[in-house]
Amino acid sequence: MTNPYGPTRSDLIFRLGFSVAGLTLTGSALLYRGLPTGPGGWEAIGIATLFFGGTLIWTLRKLINRYHSERAAAHTSTSTTNSGRVNPDTMTSVELGSTARPATNASRADM
Repeated sequence: MTNPYGPTRSDLIFRLGFSVAGLTLTGSALLYRGLPTGPGGWEAIGIATLFFGGTLIWTLRKLINRYHSERAAAHTSTSTTNSGRVNPDTMTSVELGSTARPATNASRADM
């Protein structure tokens, strides 16, 4: 089953790599510094482990079940100009990106 509105497969692979890197850095920090002695250290290690571990598990579930979008984000654009609801001929010049005067000639007093 695919999800047409969710992240693409390449997005999920990036998240998987990011999660593995985060867990690796968290583990290497523990090896280098040792176990934390205060509550703040345990909190930081716990939050990092929960975040990266949770993201890793969530991403693996999505990839294994193939519950991801097949199309790139550019193909599923919901922009008003591309959706067909707005006629491009009725758009003003400001909406198309042009201004009445170039910004290089404008002074601060004119603003």
